[in-house]
Amino acid sequence: MAKHIETLDLSFWAETAPVYSLSAVLALRPLSNLRRLAKGLHIPNTSKLRKAGLIQAVIEALEIPERLEELLYILEKPAWDFFRTLAAEGPLRFGEQQSTGRCKLLEALGYIQPFLWEEQYIYVLPDEIKALFQSLADDGFPAQKKQADLIHDCATAAVHLYGVIQQDDFFSLLRAQTSLKLLPDEIFQVLFRHIVIQDGYCLWKDYLLDDRFEENNFDDVADLLEQTRSRPRYVPAPKEFLRYADWRYYEPTIYTQNLLRFLMREAEQSASIAADTVSEIVNAAMMNSGVPLMVGILDDYGVELTDEQFDSLMKLLVDVSSHTRTWANNGHTSAEIASMSRSAAEIHTKKPGRNDPCPCGSGLKYKKCCGR
Repeated sequence: MAKHIETLDLSFWAETAPVYSLSAVLALRPLSNLRRLAKGLHIPNTSKLRKAGLIQAVIEALEIPERLEELLYILEKPAWDFFRTLAAEGPLRFGEQQSTGRCKLLEALGYIQPFLWEEQYIYVLPDEIKALFQSLADDGFPAQKKQADLIHDCATAAVHLYGVIQQDDFFSLLRAQTSLKLLPDEIFQVLFRHIVIQDGYCLWKDYLLDDRFEENNFDDVADLLEQTRSRPRYVPAPKEFLRYADWRYYEPTIYTQNLLRFLMREAEQSASIAADTVSEIVNAAMMNSGVPLMVGILDDYGVELTDEQFDSLMKLLVDVSSHTRTWANNGHTSAEIASMSRSAAEIHTKKPGRNDPCPCGSGLKYKKCCGR
């Protein structure tokens, strides 16, 4: 949707004193912009309308509650907070232009009108839109959006941490992490909103998965499922799990901190550039991309090292790779999987005590059975 709107070039800054009704706001737009706006709102039969008729048609489209509701559902938290503040406090004035994420979509479609007047950037929610939102709020929309956002965050966190998860497993995970008791259709309704705008995940067969798998027609999914088939799923506590709803998040470890310090001291990267470099390296490690790709990331950032420094760096990269939660390990680290394997082997080889249950499964004590 957003990409479609961008191609229509609907942005319009009014360089005049603010006005507050939809009719007055839309009257400021040139006819050509109004026609593109009508197209963006999918209003039929407007090609022959004159400006007054076009304005009325746009007003009627903007006042459809379901249209505003669907747009508000896909707002990220900063944009949602901005919209709610605008609705509660009236015009917002700033010394510089505000970056409001998907609120820019609402600006393009005429729900929010930005003004540039007396060296101030002024954002106005027209009176009719403010009343429409108040009606939605009275019907409980903020609580419904909070629930929908939680479902979306859990879906994002799941594909960020695991890459692929079976839909039924996701429903169980969602219930465990949030205590929400929803039918699958209610969950799918939320997921589809974000899938349509390519928000990072998609559905394929009976899986919820990272939408980057679409790039090669899901050919890599079978390999990943085979790798994870015999490995238990890592499930963090709810607070930690939801941190993965931020695509930039990774679990910090002593190994990522060591790499960060190395890049700042030895590669002379700034703190912000070093943090970006580590983030990209960890993201590569999550997808089991291997150390050579991590070295390629460092090359992209222009990191140049001596042979001695490079040897130290390789050890750091191996440590980061071994202690990063990966898709192939179902969210566990390679170090954790190795530790589990050792523990299982120790349990299997340990000789039972004389009074322990006999490992043959007879139900007798070992001393009374195979230990005689």
